[in-house]
Amino acid sequence: MARSATGARGTNATAYYVAMLLLRVFLGYEFVRSGIDKLGWLSSNQLATTLKQWTTGDSPAALSSYIGFLNRFVIPHSPAYTYLIVSGELIIGSMLIIGLATRLACLPALMLSINFMLATWNKGFEWQFVNEAFIALETALLISGAGRFGGVDAPIAKAYPRCPFW
Repeated sequence: MARSATGARGTNATAYYVAMLLLRVFLGYEFVRSGIDKLGWLSSNQLATTLKQWTTGDSPAALSSYIGFLNRFVIPHSPAYTYLIVSGELIIGSMLIIGLATRLACLPALMLSINFMLATWNKGFEWQFVNEAFIALETALLISGAGRFGGVDAPIAKAYPRCPFW
């Protein structure tokens, strides 16, 4: 028996819904996990130590044109950046998991992932692959508004359908 056009779209819509939900929750989980792993950094100089290792030596890990930014702005102010990174990962991850303001959460997530990619530019394929995959996922979630799929954004999007944030 052949499927009707409506049934095929319904099946595709369900698959899309589930895929966006799973991608959003996975990415949120990874951000929360990473933030929890870095909680110990709040009372230490771990960020500065790590970035100094990545920006020095014969073969620095960071992209050569990005090293100046890290040395001038991030390393001298590493306690503030540590707080921003840890709290950002926890907040972004939580927002993605529950599907709250998903598009807005994806913007700082993209910024973090791009900065992580530039800071680990020469560390090898496994580092670049993860960063590039996260950037692709964040872009897909930003475009799709994935919070409307099983998230808090769903009822808000129904109430305010023209608002681009949901």
